[in-house]
Amino acid sequence: MRGSHHECPWVLIITFTWLLMPLHMQGNLLVEEKEQNTWSILKQQGVSLSHLVIAKASLTTIVTLGISFITGIASGFGLFTSFLVCVFIIPALLIMLSIGTIVSMYSRNTIEVNLWATPVVIVFIALEIINQVLSNQGETFFIQILLNYLLYEGLSLIPTRPVDAFLSPFHYIIVWSFLFISLALFTMKKRPTDF
Repeated sequence: MRGSHHECPWVLIITFTWLLMPLHMQGNLLVEEKEQNTWSILKQQGVSLSHLVIAKASLTTIVTLGISFITGIASGFGLFTSFLVCVFIIPALLIMLSIGTIVSMYSRNTIEVNLWATPVVIVFIALEIINQVLSNQGETFFIQILLNYLLYEGLSLIPTRPVDAFLSPFHYIIVWSFLFISLALFTMKKRPTDF
């Protein structure tokens, strides 16, 4: 069962890094292409929207995983455990990249990206509050499918029981990531001319 947040402060750092940075970074990087009119030039050169999204997502992924790896090392974990943390957060990172991509499809500038992304962050914080309330009351069925619970649970298992971390929590996060990736792909196909 889930312990207190004081047992794993590094989990909170990685979770907030995972939550805030990729969402805003992906959305802002994509929208800047619209703002600076470079998307029209790239489009004329034969660059597809999916290639642009992958390029921006790659940059965001490298930065996020780098920060997560450094956080693991700074928290006293070895190279292998820090590497496992990075592998574990990849599906969750894909979720936030997908949301950032969706936000960029509906935004005209970086201010709108931040306006759209803020409610998403608030929803994740609200889910964490719900998670805390339900876990204190012993309700476990609902919280065990919440993304933030799965992420916390898996990350807190990695230092002591890495195999267990990559069983149940990891598989559920992968399912969540496929759902969000599908939604992002649908949005990209629906709004390519607006981008």
